[in-house]
Amino acid sequence: MALEFKDSLSLWIETKGISRKELIALLQNKYYEEFKGLDAITLSRWLNGKSTPPLYKQFYIAKCLGICLKEHIRSLDLSKIKYPTKYDATLYNLTKALDFSLSVLSYRYVPKYVKSEISRDSYQEHVERFGEFYGNVSPLKNFKSALYEMKSSIDYNSIVLKNENDEILGHWSGIVDIEKLNDIPSFINIPQNEVDRSCLVSLGYYVNSEHYFELIVQAICLYLMDYCKVKDFIYFFNIDCRPIIEFCKFIFNAEEMKYYPPLDDKDKMGVYLLKFNIIKSIANPILLNKIQNKLNCLEMCDPNECKKCNLKEIELRVSNTHKISIE
Repeated sequence: MALEFKDSLSLWIETKGISRKELIALLQNKYYEEFKGLDAITLSRWLNGKSTPPLYKQFYIAKCLGICLKEHIRSLDLSKIKYPTKYDATLYNLTKALDFSLSVLSYRYVPKYVKSEISRDSYQEHVERFGEFYGNVSPLKNFKSALYEMKSSIDYNSIVLKNENDEILGHWSGIVDIEKLNDIPSFINIPQNEVDRSCLVSLGYYVNSEHYFELIVQAICLYLMDYCKVKDFIYFFNIDCRPIIEFCKFIFNAEEMKYYPPLDDKDKMGVYLLKFNIIKSIANPILLNKIQNKLNCLEMCDPNECKKCNLKEIELRVSNTHKISIE
Protein backbone atom coordinates (compact mmCIF):
# COMPACT_ATOMS: atom_id res chain seq x y z
CA MET A 1 0.00 0.00 0.00
CA ALA A 2 1.39 3.42 -0.99
CA LEU A 3 2.10 5.81 1.87
CA GLU A 4 1.15 9.47 1.71
CA PHE A 5 4.18 11.74 1.55
CA LYS A 6 3.66 13.01 5.11
CA ASP A 7 3.90 9.42 6.38
CA SER A 8 6.93 8.62 4.23
CA LEU A 9 8.70 11.79 5.41
CA SER A 10 8.00 11.02 9.08
CA LEU A 11 9.34 7.50 8.59
CA TRP A 12 12.47 8.77 6.81
CA ILE A 13 13.23 11.28 9.58
CA GLU A 14 12.72 8.64 12.26
CA THR A 15 14.88 6.09 10.41
CA LYS A 16 17.64 8.64 9.84
CA GLY A 17 17.48 9.79 13.45
CA ILE A 18 17.73 13.51 12.75
CA SER A 19 15.80 16.52 13.97
CA ARG A 20 13.66 18.77 11.78
CA LYS A 21 16.26 21.53 12.11
CA GLU A 22 18.97 19.14 10.97
CA LEU A 23 16.88 18.06 7.98
CA ILE A 24 16.40 21.67 6.85
CA ALA A 25 20.15 22.29 7.17
CA LEU A 26 20.93 19.11 5.23
CA LEU A 27 18.59 20.00 2.35
CA GLN A 28 19.78 23.59 2.10
CA ASN A 29 23.41 22.54 2.21
CA LYS A 30 22.98 19.96 -0.56
CA TYR A 31 20.38 21.67 -2.78
CA TYR A 32 20.24 25.29 -1.69
CA GLU A 33 18.44 26.68 -4.73
CA GLU A 34 15.60 24.20 -4.28
CA PHE A 35 15.23 24.53 -0.50
CA LYS A 36 16.46 28.05 0.36
CA GLY A 37 12.93 29.07 1.39
CA LEU A 38 12.32 26.02 3.56
CA ASP A 39 11.62 26.82 7.22
CA ALA A 40 10.24 25.02 10.29
CA ILE A 41 6.66 26.09 9.52
CA THR A 42 6.74 24.73 5.96
CA LEU A 43 8.32 21.47 7.09
CA SER A 44 5.68 21.12 9.79
CA ARG A 45 2.93 21.57 7.19
CA TRP A 46 4.53 18.80 5.08
CA LEU A 47 4.62 16.48 8.09
CA ASN A 48 1.00 17.08 9.11
CA GLY A 49 -0.26 16.81 5.55
CA LYS A 50 -1.56 20.37 5.26
CA SER A 51 0.64 20.85 2.21
CA THR A 52 2.82 18.66 0.01
CA PRO A 53 6.02 19.67 -1.80
CA PRO A 54 6.31 19.13 -5.56
CA LEU A 55 7.26 15.60 -6.53
CA TYR A 56 10.79 16.54 -7.57
CA LYS A 57 11.41 18.02 -4.11
CA GLN A 58 10.18 14.78 -2.57
CA PHE A 59 12.79 12.97 -4.65
CA TYR A 60 15.51 15.37 -3.53
CA ILE A 61 14.56 14.79 0.10
CA ALA A 62 14.72 11.03 -0.42
CA LYS A 63 18.16 11.39 -2.05
CA CYS A 64 19.51 13.52 0.80
CA LEU A 65 18.29 11.04 3.41
CA GLY A 66 19.79 8.04 1.65
CA ILE A 67 16.40 6.55 0.73
CA CYS A 68 16.43 4.20 -2.26
CA LEU A 69 14.84 6.40 -4.91
CA LYS A 70 14.13 3.40 -7.11
CA GLU A 71 12.02 1.74 -4.41
CA HIS A 72 10.32 5.00 -3.50
CA ILE A 73 9.18 5.48 -7.11
CA ARG A 74 7.82 1.94 -7.14
CA SER A 75 5.73 2.72 -4.04
CA LEU A 76 4.04 5.83 -5.47
CA ASP A 77 0.33 5.93 -6.28
CA LEU A 78 0.53 7.60 -9.67
CA SER A 79 -3.23 7.59 -10.23
CA LYS A 80 -3.36 10.84 -8.23
CA ILE A 81 -0.65 12.53 -10.29
CA LYS A 82 -1.75 14.28 -13.47
CA TYR A 83 0.18 16.24 -16.07
CA PRO A 84 -1.08 19.55 -17.48
CA THR A 85 -3.31 19.23 -20.53
CA LYS A 86 -1.13 21.88 -22.22
CA TYR A 87 1.48 19.11 -22.61
CA ASP A 88 -0.81 17.14 -24.92
CA ALA A 89 -0.15 19.15 -28.08
CA THR A 90 3.63 19.01 -27.60
CA LEU A 91 3.54 15.29 -26.93
CA TYR A 92 1.31 14.73 -29.97
CA ASN A 93 3.67 16.71 -32.23
CA LEU A 94 6.66 14.70 -31.00
CA THR A 95 4.90 11.37 -31.51
CA LYS A 96 3.71 12.38 -34.97
CA ALA A 97 7.19 13.51 -36.01
CA LEU A 98 8.83 10.28 -34.85
CA ASP A 99 6.17 7.81 -35.97
CA PHE A 100 5.53 9.27 -39.43
CA SER A 101 9.03 10.13 -40.56
CA LEU A 102 11.94 7.69 -40.48
CA SER A 103 10.02 4.53 -39.62
CA VAL A 104 7.55 4.72 -42.51
CA LEU A 105 10.38 5.37 -44.99
CA SER A 106 12.61 2.53 -43.82
CA TYR A 107 13.29 -0.50 -45.98
CA ARG A 108 14.04 -2.47 -42.84
CA TYR A 109 11.25 -4.06 -40.83
CA VAL A 110 10.95 -2.09 -37.59
CA PRO A 111 9.35 -4.07 -34.76
CA LYS A 112 7.37 -2.22 -32.12
CA TYR A 113 8.97 -4.20 -29.32
CA VAL A 114 12.74 -4.46 -29.23
CA LYS A 115 15.34 -5.78 -26.83
CA SER A 116 17.69 -3.32 -25.21
CA GLU A 117 21.27 -3.70 -24.10
CA ILE A 118 23.25 -1.39 -21.81
CA SER A 119 27.03 -1.69 -21.81
CA ARG A 120 30.24 0.01 -20.77
CA ASP A 121 32.40 0.48 -23.84
CA SER A 122 36.08 1.10 -24.40
CA TYR A 123 37.12 3.77 -26.88
CA GLN A 124 37.73 1.09 -29.51
CA GLU A 125 34.35 -0.57 -28.92
CA HIS A 126 32.62 2.80 -29.10
CA VAL A 127 34.28 3.74 -32.41
CA GLU A 128 33.58 0.34 -33.97
CA ARG A 129 29.92 0.59 -33.02
CA PHE A 130 29.14 4.26 -33.56
CA GLY A 131 32.12 5.90 -35.27
CA GLU A 132 30.53 5.85 -38.73
CA PHE A 133 27.27 7.28 -37.37
CA TYR A 134 28.96 10.21 -35.63
CA GLY A 135 31.29 10.71 -38.57
CA ASN A 136 28.24 11.72 -40.61
CA VAL A 137 27.09 14.41 -38.14
CA SER A 138 28.89 17.51 -39.39
CA PRO A 139 27.82 19.93 -36.60
CA LEU A 140 29.70 17.76 -34.07
CA LYS A 141 32.75 17.19 -36.26
CA ASN A 142 35.09 19.38 -34.20
CA PHE A 143 33.80 18.10 -30.88
CA LYS A 144 34.09 14.44 -31.91
CA SER A 145 37.56 15.01 -33.32
CA ALA A 146 38.78 16.50 -30.04
CA LEU A 147 36.98 13.83 -28.01
CA TYR A 148 38.44 10.93 -29.99
CA GLU A 149 41.95 12.33 -29.60
CA MET A 150 41.62 11.35 -25.92
CA LYS A 151 41.20 7.73 -27.00
CA SER A 152 41.18 5.29 -24.06
CA SER A 153 41.30 8.02 -21.40
CA ILE A 154 37.51 8.34 -21.88
CA ASP A 155 35.08 5.60 -20.83
CA TYR A 156 31.81 5.28 -22.72
CA ASN A 157 28.39 3.86 -21.90
CA SER A 158 25.82 2.91 -24.50
CA ILE A 159 22.23 1.77 -24.84
CA VAL A 160 21.30 -0.05 -28.03
CA LEU A 161 17.95 -1.31 -29.25
CA LYS A 162 18.04 -4.51 -31.30
CA ASN A 163 15.57 -6.55 -33.31
CA GLU A 164 15.29 -10.33 -33.22
CA ASN A 165 18.23 -10.61 -35.64
CA ASP A 166 20.50 -8.61 -33.31
CA GLU A 167 20.53 -5.67 -35.74
CA ILE A 168 20.83 -2.28 -34.02
CA LEU A 169 17.73 -0.16 -34.61
CA GLY A 170 18.46 2.64 -32.17
CA HIS A 171 21.08 3.83 -29.75
CA TRP A 172 22.42 6.41 -27.34
CA SER A 173 26.00 6.70 -26.20
CA GLY A 174 27.17 8.62 -23.19
CA ILE A 175 30.05 9.62 -20.95
CA VAL A 176 29.47 9.45 -17.21
CA ASP A 177 32.54 11.40 -16.05
CA ILE A 178 33.01 14.50 -18.17
CA GLU A 179 35.66 16.50 -16.28
CA LYS A 180 38.12 16.13 -19.18
CA LEU A 181 35.62 17.62 -21.64
CA ASN A 182 35.77 21.00 -19.88
CA ASP A 183 39.07 21.71 -21.64
CA ILE A 184 37.64 21.16 -25.15
CA PRO A 185 37.04 24.49 -26.99
CA SER A 186 34.24 22.89 -29.03
CA PHE A 187 32.31 21.99 -25.85
CA ILE A 188 31.25 24.38 -23.06
CA ASN A 189 32.75 25.28 -19.71
CA ILE A 190 30.75 23.72 -16.88
CA PRO A 191 31.15 25.28 -13.39
CA GLN A 192 33.53 23.25 -11.26
CA ASN A 193 30.90 22.65 -8.57
CA GLU A 194 28.68 21.00 -11.21
CA VAL A 195 31.01 19.16 -13.55
CA ASP A 196 31.46 16.13 -11.28
CA ARG A 197 27.65 15.98 -10.85
CA SER A 198 27.09 15.97 -14.61
CA CYS A 199 27.22 13.47 -17.48
CA LEU A 200 26.82 13.66 -21.25
CA VAL A 201 24.60 11.85 -23.73
CA SER A 202 25.59 12.16 -27.36
CA LEU A 203 23.30 12.34 -30.36
CA GLY A 204 21.27 9.15 -30.71
CA TYR A 205 19.12 7.36 -33.24
CA TYR A 206 15.60 5.94 -33.03
CA VAL A 207 12.91 5.30 -35.61
CA ASN A 208 9.68 5.79 -33.68
CA SER A 209 8.30 7.21 -30.45
CA GLU A 210 8.19 3.81 -28.72
CA HIS A 211 11.93 3.42 -29.24
CA TYR A 212 12.59 7.04 -28.19
CA PHE A 213 10.85 6.54 -24.84
CA GLU A 214 12.38 3.09 -24.39
CA LEU A 215 15.85 4.66 -24.59
CA ILE A 216 14.82 7.31 -22.05
CA VAL A 217 13.38 4.77 -19.61
CA GLN A 218 16.40 2.48 -19.90
CA ALA A 219 18.74 5.42 -19.22
CA ILE A 220 16.75 6.57 -16.19
CA CYS A 221 16.56 3.08 -14.71
CA LEU A 222 20.34 2.82 -15.08
CA TYR A 223 20.63 6.18 -13.32
CA LEU A 224 18.40 5.05 -10.44
CA MET A 225 20.43 1.87 -10.01
CA ASP A 226 23.95 3.19 -10.29
CA TYR A 227 24.34 6.95 -10.47
CA CYS A 228 21.58 8.75 -8.54
CA LYS A 229 23.82 9.43 -5.53
CA VAL A 230 26.45 11.26 -7.56
CA LYS A 231 24.83 12.77 -10.67
CA ASP A 232 22.29 15.59 -10.94
CA PHE A 233 22.55 16.90 -14.52
CA ILE A 234 22.64 15.54 -18.05
CA TYR A 235 24.03 17.48 -20.99
CA PHE A 236 22.36 16.13 -24.09
CA PHE A 237 23.06 16.62 -27.80
CA ASN A 238 19.79 16.83 -29.75
CA ILE A 239 19.35 17.32 -33.47
CA ASP A 240 17.50 20.50 -34.44
CA CYS A 241 14.14 18.81 -34.92
CA ARG A 242 11.53 21.27 -33.68
CA PRO A 243 9.14 18.76 -32.04
CA ILE A 244 12.00 17.16 -30.07
CA ILE A 245 13.52 20.48 -28.98
CA GLU A 246 10.10 21.86 -27.97
CA PHE A 247 9.32 18.66 -26.06
CA CYS A 248 12.60 18.88 -24.13
CA LYS A 249 12.33 22.60 -23.39
CA PHE A 250 8.61 22.88 -22.70
CA ILE A 251 7.91 19.67 -20.81
CA PHE A 252 11.28 18.97 -19.19
CA ASN A 253 12.45 22.58 -18.83
CA ALA A 254 15.73 21.79 -20.57
CA GLU A 255 18.13 24.71 -20.92
CA GLU A 256 19.72 25.51 -24.26
CA MET A 257 23.49 25.65 -23.68
CA LYS A 258 24.97 25.80 -27.20
CA TYR A 259 24.00 25.50 -30.85
CA TYR A 260 26.26 23.70 -33.35
CA PRO A 261 25.48 24.74 -36.97
CA PRO A 262 26.00 22.33 -39.89
CA LEU A 263 29.56 22.32 -41.26
CA ASP A 264 28.61 20.59 -44.48
CA ASP A 265 26.36 22.03 -47.20
CA LYS A 266 24.64 18.65 -47.47
CA ASP A 267 23.59 18.86 -43.82
CA LYS A 268 20.31 20.66 -43.24
CA MET A 269 20.13 20.43 -39.45
CA GLY A 270 22.29 21.73 -36.65
CA VAL A 271 22.61 20.25 -33.17
CA TYR A 272 21.63 21.71 -29.81
CA LEU A 273 23.36 20.95 -26.52
CA LEU A 274 20.66 20.95 -23.84
CA LYS A 275 21.00 20.69 -20.07
CA PHE A 276 18.51 18.61 -18.06
CA ASN A 277 17.96 18.47 -14.32
CA ILE A 278 17.66 14.67 -13.94
CA ILE A 279 15.42 14.63 -10.86
CA LYS A 280 12.99 17.17 -12.31
CA SER A 281 12.84 15.19 -15.55
CA ILE A 282 12.10 11.93 -13.72
CA ALA A 283 9.36 13.62 -11.68
CA ASN A 284 7.48 14.60 -14.84
CA PRO A 285 4.26 12.52 -14.96
CA ILE A 286 4.74 11.77 -18.68
CA LEU A 287 7.85 9.75 -17.83
CA LEU A 288 7.10 8.61 -14.33
CA ASN A 289 4.43 6.07 -15.22
CA LYS A 290 6.71 4.45 -17.82
CA ILE A 291 9.57 4.36 -15.30
CA GLN A 292 7.42 2.82 -12.58
CA ASN A 293 6.15 0.14 -14.98
CA LYS A 294 9.72 -0.76 -15.93
CA LEU A 295 10.84 -0.88 -12.27
CA ASN A 296 7.88 -3.12 -11.38
CA CYS A 297 8.74 -5.36 -14.33
CA LEU A 298 12.32 -5.64 -13.09
CA GLU A 299 11.14 -6.60 -9.62
CA MET A 300 9.47 -9.70 -11.07
CA CYS A 301 12.10 -10.35 -13.75
CA ASP A 302 14.03 -13.58 -14.05
CA PRO A 303 17.10 -12.67 -16.15
CA ASN A 304 17.48 -16.30 -17.19
CA GLU A 305 14.03 -16.26 -18.77
CA CYS A 306 13.54 -12.67 -19.92
CA LYS A 307 15.82 -11.40 -22.68
CA LYS A 308 14.14 -8.05 -23.35
CA CYS A 309 16.86 -6.07 -21.56
CA ASN A 310 19.84 -6.54 -19.27
CA LEU A 311 18.75 -4.12 -16.56
CA LYS A 312 18.20 -6.92 -14.04
CA GLU A 313 21.76 -8.15 -14.54
CA ILE A 314 23.02 -4.60 -13.96
CA GLU A 315 20.85 -4.24 -10.86
CA LEU A 316 22.26 -7.46 -9.39
CA ARG A 317 25.82 -6.43 -10.22
CA VAL A 318 25.42 -3.01 -8.62
CA SER A 319 23.78 -4.57 -5.56
CA ASN A 320 26.62 -7.07 -5.11
CA THR A 321 29.24 -4.33 -5.57
CA HIS A 322 27.49 -2.25 -2.90
CA LYS A 323 27.45 -5.17 -0.46
CA ILE A 324 31.17 -5.80 -0.99
CA SER A 325 32.00 -2.12 -0.41
CA ILE A 326 30.04 -2.12 2.87
CA GLU A 327 31.74 -5.30 4.09
